[in-house]
Amino acid sequence: MLAAAVVAAVSWRTSLVFGINPGDVVAIALLPLTWRASRHSRVIGPLMLCSLTAIAAGLALALAAAGEFVIVPSGAVSAILAAAAIPAGATAVIWAAQELGVDLAAVCFTIGLLIDASIRAVSLDNPWKFAFGLPTSVLLLALTHRRSRTSELLAATVLATVYLLSDARSAVGFLLITAAILAWQAAASRAQVRLSRRAAVGTQVSLIAMLGVCAVAAVLAASSAGYLGEAAQTRTAAQSASSNILTAARPEMGATLALFQHRPWGYGAGVAPRYSDIRVAMDGMHALGYDPDNNYVLHYMMGGGHFELHSGLGDMWAVYSLPGLALGLLVIACSLLALVRTLTTLRSRGWVIFIAVVVVWNCLLGPFSTIVPYMELAIATAVCLSPVAARTA
Repeated sequence: MLAAAVVAAVSWRTSLVFGINPGDVVAIALLPLTWRASRHSRVIGPLMLCSLTAIAAGLALALAAAGEFVIVPSGAVSAILAAAAIPAGATAVIWAAQELGVDLAAVCFTIGLLIDASIRAVSLDNPWKFAFGLPTSVLLLALTHRRSRTSELLAATVLATVYLLSDARSAVGFLLITAAILAWQAAASRAQVRLSRRAAVGTQVSLIAMLGVCAVAAVLAASSAGYLGEAAQTRTAAQSASSNILTAARPEMGATLALFQHRPWGYGAGVAPRYSDIRVAMDGMHALGYDPDNNYVLHYMMGGGHFELHSGLGDMWAVYSLPGLALGLLVIACSLLALVRTLTTLRSRGWVIFIAVVVVWNCLLGPFSTIVPYMELAIATAVCLSPVAARTA
């Protein structure tokens, strides 16, 4: 019960006073206890070093910018705790998984996420897409993996359908990839296909790449035809008019690149953008053919007293400078390691496939603030699924 309660508390990221999330505080406070479970890991040590370096860089930049920028104390506290919580939360999950097993630890991890979702849902227009969807997907996929392959595949299909009806294009693609891999593994098992570990990984990684392209094409086609609703159809039509649909779909990349060229060392923890920085970001988005003179850019990306570049790597660079970028790249590497390790068997965990894809995607093209707990889970999974354990899972 203690392990279940700890891992649930670690994932609870409801923002309280002064930018403090209870899950971050619990993860950091319990580090002397949970560290023992992962002290021999080759992953956690470098992750800790990157985290501490990123925190130091974020604080140093904030202090240096104090006379030139507005510093938001609650934003600085939140940023420091988030960077510290990435390795600390991962060690808590690893510690709990020793008693509960990795699947049940993932199930318990979703409890804190669902508590936070229920609190935030009252103020959201689309609660499933922005609050309940991700934790519910992890919960159902982890539970059904413990039952049967058929129920796991059914859960992935049902979840994709729910996302389809909720105007969440990227999540539909993630779940279609997960369902397709599970279906391929079921067919390969029935045909008694025998593959070496390297062949299994190589075949399925190639399959994921092809499925990713097909899923994007299918979702865009359905969106263009209006099957995902009028709002999605309008967005897709506008994006398709661009010569590059990726930059049209994520014009925030233009803002990130422009800000990086303007100030390559970043900004610092809690640093709010100035008018000149906002203009730089807007010019970068305008260069991609996007009109940035709207509430999304002025109030969400640049108006909340912090930078929200809709890219985990971009946000981490802005707050923690280059060490933050290194931390983000290490998280991506850990997520890919978790994916590779679950793909060494033809009875892979669907929730690990889903989480790995979600974390990598959001590190590249999603907000950092929403992905921190999933980073912790992906890192812990990479450690818990050792190569030998993955082959025998």
